[in-house]
Amino acid sequence: MSQHAYKQPNKITEDDRVIDINFSDLVRRTPLSYAAEGGNEVLVALILDCEEVNVDTADNHGVTPLAYAAGEDHECIVQLLLATGKADIDPLNTETAPLVKAAFKGHEGVIRLLLATKKDDINRQESSERIVLMHAVDLGHEDVANLLLATGKADPNTQDGFGESLLSQAAVHGYEGVVKSLLAMKDINVELRDNGG
Repeated sequence: MSQHAYKQPNKITEDDRVIDINFSDLVRRTPLSYAAEGGNEVLVALILDCEEVNVDTADNHGVTPLAYAAGEDHECIVQLLLATGKADIDPLNTETAPLVKAAFKGHEGVIRLLLATKKDDINRQESSERIVLMHAVDLGHEDVANLLLATGKADPNTQDGFGESLLSQAAVHGYEGVVKSLLAMKDINVELRDNGG
């Protein structure tokens, strides 16, 4: 049992005060959410020691503690949250998924941790019909793009809402390595056209 185990499983007691560890503010953010975003590894570990802590509470924007930690490149906290087995790797809201948050900012180490769970659908499209690999390419994170391609799970023929493909994105940005990786995929369709023809 951890040295931080508590008699009241859902509370942290300090003197005569009792704190509900799952308390949320007006935007539905919990202490764990703020600690994860802020990179406070000690506080996150302390909170996770409370038996009934809700690890996966999403705020009003649909962002979970894991997604906040992933977006801020806090690898140790991502590991702590994943180790609970209770953090949702692949939420329905793709825009706020941990993998998307990490890909937006090019956090390669975090992405490796998330991919290692083998629970993430890297081809799920968000409202703009883009997949996480498209964000990596569009934002200039070539190393992240290559990492995602190396999984062998990315659909090379995915097109976004404008009909733009991964290959056309990579070519426009001049990412030679990504273009070569895509062209090496046996299912690649080089004839895809965007909505403008």
